[in-house]
Order: sequence, then structure tokens, then C-alpha cells
Amino acid sequence: MTDTQRLSAFQFFGMLYISRMVINVTYSRYNADTNNLKYALFSVIIALPLTILMLIPVHRAIQSGNGKNIIDSVYRISKKFAAVIAIIYTLYFVWVLLHTITLFDVMVMHVFTPDLSVTVLSAIGIGACIYGVNRGIQSLGRASILFFVLIAVALVILVCTLIPEIDIFHFEMPSSENLSAIAQMTLNSVAKNSCIPAMTFLLPLTNGSHHKITILWATAVHFSTALMTFLMVTVLGEFVRTQTFPVYTVTAVASLGVTRRFDGIFMGVWLIGMFVKVSLFLWLFSVCVKKFFGRRTAKCSVVLCSAGVLILSAVISHTENLFSVLFSNSIMFIATLITAVIVPLTVYFLNRAKNAVDNSKQT
Repeated sequence: MTDTQRLSAFQFFGMLYISRMVINVTYSRYNADTNNLKYALFSVIIALPLTILMLIPVHRAIQSGNGKNIIDSVYRISKKFAAVIAIIYTLYFVWVLLHTITLFDVMVMHVFTPDLSVTVLSAIGIGACIYGVNRGIQSLGRASILFFVLIAVALVILVCTLIPEIDIFHFEMPSSENLSAIAQMTLNSVAKNSCIPAMTFLLPLTNGSHHKITILWATAVHFSTALMTFLMVTVLGEFVRTQTFPVYTVTAVASLGVTRRFDGIFMGVWLIGMFVKVSLFLWLFSVCVKKFFGRRTAKCSVVLCSAGVLILSAVISHTENLFSVLFSNSIMFIATLITAVIVPLTVYFLNRAKNAVDNSKQT
């Protein structure tokens, strides 16, 4: 669980690409507007430059902090303010974990209907993720490279299989009446950028050009999202409105073609992605705890956090009011905006002021 291990640019890219694509794969009426999916391609185009703009404060904060993560760079200025920042990111990472595991529970209940209890399956998955966290971020990065290759191959097979099913006439150009729907879908896409706050801890550990790899990540994620959206709309047409998880439905259609059991492949890819994302955000949670309470406490906190998320997700998935709060786009957008933009900008200006004072003392 050490934060001194280094990551290659490819390992960094693989972890964050998979983490974001897990959310895209679970695109559903629970966390998005599937009724207007035919216009989602336009929201993806708008969301890409917004995502790239959100990367700027993170880069500035890390550069101004001499390449340290966002907590360490402020620690030299004020331990109390660093503690506040650690609390903010800790709560955000727990929120992302809760969101991810709850979505896992819902998808398993509605799509796979397993013989085992959903809670038991979640517990098994989280147990594997705890093991992944204890192996360290570098081990998770190496595993992510292999997983990324598998996901890329599966995506290519899916596209090739669905080409005969594509009907381009299912697409419609948006009108002024659809602008609000596009705006909401853009908000939804930007709110899902939980990987950007994660970068405030991962980029200082990553070799290579940070600007190039983050822009490549943003471009690849949005290109893949656009491709998935294109497939869902052109293959399913108006039928997409009735589907709880349209991406899974598309893989079921692909299963009727050359690849007979593509939905099984989809399930495997999805579970791999869940493992990477949950392990990553548990590790990020542990980094925040370790800074102020030490390694041993951080290890214990990972187990306690996992147990708490497991219990809460089981409750929330069966409680409508809590479920609507957890999956509120507005709340997630505000939380992501705070951790991806507002806090890094604040840290950047604090570090600039600190550096200016230090330079004036030297002269």
C-alpha cells in the first residue's frame, strides 16, 4: 500500500481508462437519460473539451507543489489545511466507491440474476480488491495493462460483429427542443470524471509526459464513449428507450452473430473493470488516511471502509430515496468540480504564494 512505487505512463493510462469505461458500460436509466440516448453523441463531443479544461488545475497544482501529490504539497504550508484537503478527498473517494458498488449490485440483480446473494458476490469482489490494494499501486498498474489489452480486443470484436446490424437512419439531428437533454447528458458525462481527482495522487508517481498522457486518456475515453453510443443507437434504435442497461443489450445482439456468447465476454470484461476501479479508489482512500495516521491504520481503514461500503450499498440499492441521492448528477457534478477544479486551483495559488515568499527570503 506504499505510495512510493512508480507507474509507467501506460500503467497510469490503463488504470484510469478502465475505471472510466466501467461507468460507461453500466450506462443505464439509473445514472443517465436513456430516453434521449440518440443525442448523447453530441454531448460526448461537448464533454471532451470540458474534460481537457478540467485537467489544467490538476497539472498546475502538481507543478506548483514541486511534483508532490495534492496533500503533500500543502502539508509544507499548513498541516491543518492539508488535513482538510485529505478529508475532502477521502469523502469523495468513499462516495465513488459507494456509487460503483451500488451500481454493481443493481446490475447483478437486474441482468445476471445469480444463484448467490448479491451481497455475497459483492463481498467476494471487494475481498479481491482489498488484496489488490495490499499488493500496491504498481502491481495494479501492471495488471491494468493486461486488462486493457483484453478490453480493447473485446471492443474490436464487438464492433466487427455488430457492423451488419447498424442502421444509420436511427440517428437524428437535435433541434432546439433537445438542447436541454444534451446539456443534462453533458453534465452527466462531466460529473463522471472521478478519474481527474484521482490524478492529483497518481500523476506525481507517473513517469513520462503528464500532459500528453492525460490528454490521450481524455481523448480515448470520449472516443470509446462515442463509439459505444453510436452502436447503441444505430443497432437498437427506439428499442434503446426500453432497456435498463443498453450496453449489455447490444452485447446480447452481438451474441446472435458470429460471437455466440458475447454477453458472457461482456460480463468478464465488466468484472475486470470493477476490480481495477474499486481497487484503485480503495488505494487512493488509503493514501489519504496514511498521511496522518500511518501505514498500519491505513491498512485497517481499507478493510473498515470496504465493509462500510458493502453494507451501505446493500441498503441504498433497496432504498429509493437514498438511491436517488447517490445517483444525483447534480451532487456528483458538484463533488467532482470541488475535487477536480476548486481544490487544485486553491492549492496552486497557495503554492505560488509560498514559493514567492521563499524566493523573496533567499534574495
